[in-house]
Amino acid sequence: MLIIENLNKSYGNNLILENINLSFGKGVYALVAPNGFGKTTLLSMMSTIMNPSGGDIKYNGKSIYKLGEKYRDILGYLPQTIGYYENNTAVQNLLYVAALKGIDKSTAKKRIDYMLEQFGLIESKDKKIRTFSGGMKQRIGIIGALLNDPQIILLDEPTAGLDPKERKNLKTILAHMGQEKLILVSTHIISDIEFLANQIIMLKDKSVFINDTSENICNRIKGSIFENVVKAEDYLKFSTKYMILDEQMQENGIKLRFYSNAKDDAKWQEVFPGLNDVFLVLYGKRK
Repeated sequence: MLIIENLNKSYGNNLILENINLSFGKGVYALVAPNGFGKTTLLSMMSTIMNPSGGDIKYNGKSIYKLGEKYRDILGYLPQTIGYYENNTAVQNLLYVAALKGIDKSTAKKRIDYMLEQFGLIESKDKKIRTFSGGMKQRIGIIGALLNDPQIILLDEPTAGLDPKERKNLKTILAHMGQEKLILVSTHIISDIEFLANQIIMLKDKSVFINDTSENICNRIKGSIFENVVKAEDYLKFSTKYMILDEQMQENGIKLRFYSNAKDDAKWQEVFPGLNDVFLVLYGKRK
């Protein structure tokens, strides 16, 4: 069990996170918020890269900052930005990561080949990293985070640069691993976690805004999401009155998905909200 207690983080007089209280067991959790809302800061403290200004994080009742290496031995962390030795091969880079994690070379080689196979990179194992696409490099970073078969996995925007097929494969792997491990995925791309995470944690105003299941979160705005087709010349007037969540050009006009407190027109079709609708409404976004 990983528990965050009254966690705060400030840089000088700039308060980033305040009074964060969360608990985690086995399963997949999503940390959701727009960029700049403190997701990376929270993961940095959970990975002991950064110390909090107040409060504590405890693993099985002990502070992770006092556990030190014992905690990091069971931790897998993917930061947003990863550095590579570009002239080294994929295997050479991963062997270096394995050495830093204290994994013996024989075990590391077997684990690396297994993970490269899982992530569709086995045929590129001996190619230099500088020849890799952004998505391939991202998958190498994810493999590096998972090399020590960690019990706690923290992934900061793991799907960045991945194509749809790669994202689907990653979600399948994480769903399987989440049965036995604690996985926390930080993201602002809602489609990546809507049907993956057991629990959604949303940050707002420097604190935990919502901590609930996807279904319960969506029910918060049930009855307020509609679809309607408007003529192109009526779009501007409509969009100034209602929050547009999505739009699609059609032959007879523009099909709009939007938020409204009430059904103002009998022609509107009420639809069940998705997590992306909730994200846009709660964070005040307009498309």
